[in-house]
Amino acid sequence: ELGDNNLNEIKTGTLKSLPSLTTLSLWGNAIKEISAETFQNLKSLSTLNLRNNIIAEIKPDTFQSLSRLKILNLGGNNIKEIKTGTFQHLTRLIYLYLRNNRIQNFEDGTFLFLPSLTKIDLKENRDMRCGCHLPALVNYVNRTFNIDLNVQGECQTDPGNNQNKIIPIMEFSQCQNYSLFQRNLQCQTCSRMTCSASDVRSCPEAEPVCRRELSLDGVTLKFEKSCSTYRKCLEDIRNNTFTCNKWTSGTSCVACCTGNLCNKNNFIGSNNSFVFHLIFNSILKKSNEDIARSMEHELSYLTGTFEVAYCGSEKNSEVFTINCTVPRTITKDQIFKQVSETFKTSQTLRDLGLQQRNTELFDEMFCNEDSTTTSNNTFHWPMTKIGTSVTIPCHANVATRYWFVSIVLFHIKL
Repeated sequence: ELGDNNLNEIKTGTLKSLPSLTTLSLWGNAIKEISAETFQNLKSLSTLNLRNNIIAEIKPDTFQSLSRLKILNLGGNNIKEIKTGTFQHLTRLIYLYLRNNRIQNFEDGTFLFLPSLTKIDLKENRDMRCGCHLPALVNYVNRTFNIDLNVQGECQTDPGNNQNKIIPIMEFSQCQNYSLFQRNLQCQTCSRMTCSASDVRSCPEAEPVCRRELSLDGVTLKFEKSCSTYRKCLEDIRNNTFTCNKWTSGTSCVACCTGNLCNKNNFIGSNNSFVFHLIFNSILKKSNEDIARSMEHELSYLTGTFEVAYCGSEKNSEVFTINCTVPRTITKDQIFKQVSETFKTSQTLRDLGLQQRNTELFDEMFCNEDSTTTSNNTFHWPMTKIGTSVTIPCHANVATRYWFVSIVLFHIKL
């Protein structure tokens, strides 16, 4: 019980040593933000009370570890929007309280993959706009699964119009042509982390959804993107409770979504993605492409998926980008050490000239080589390390590029 304690944050790792905890009350504090790390390792949690805080946004992977959660109370916060994927993996959730927020709308499919849900409380969201998703979902689960889903709350039929009315959510009736499942749905279909533009298929099945599966075969992460049906996906999602939390060989985890090409997005909640850079300070004995493929081969013995690409030069050194996708149980520090050790001990890479004395591995980010074209000339920017500036001659002036996080700023210094 941590309610009414003037807490403004829950630091990462604070709750990590409580895997047997079943109830967590954080009501009446001043918590602004929560993330997946907040609730990591709370595998037994069945009730989470975050009522009366000042949370404004729920990120899609926030509740990814709470596969046993049955009651979630987010009432009395500042939430304005509920996005698809917000409640992903909560297959046992029964009661969802969202009353007294600032919710205006929620995306189609937000509540579609919650097979145990029986109550959604949306009362006192005064700016909520009426929509068809919840009325259609209630009718569908009642007719198909004989589940009585109770949705509470009111909505505005036509905000900003003189004809606007406030009615119960379930009484909105302008949904004659609405369907929970998109007709002629298109999904990506491939067995790679990133599909090509041609790997798209129209799904002919009834109740079509797009499917993503992540599995671990030995130490290799495998990706499968395909068409499926809603009922098949529900069955797969229920099995996630037993397969998504412990990543060992043979483990698989499934997520489903609605909307054209929705499975194009990264697999939320079951993996971590990191980017490292390797700087090589000597003459390469093979082409950049051959070096990149050799690195990928050596890294294939680690748990995860690795893509290596040559990305340019910096101060007479060659720079390679290493994109890592690993199970969510592996941290950035852990995989960085494993990658570093692989490069130090690989005889194959030493034979190509990548010696420990002439290579450096960074977990910092770089801004790749780029060009800026003006009416008078084309200017080539060198690689720029995060948090640093680089200048190049620009006619009679100097152009400066400063890069931080993922934003590149250009300005002309006179």
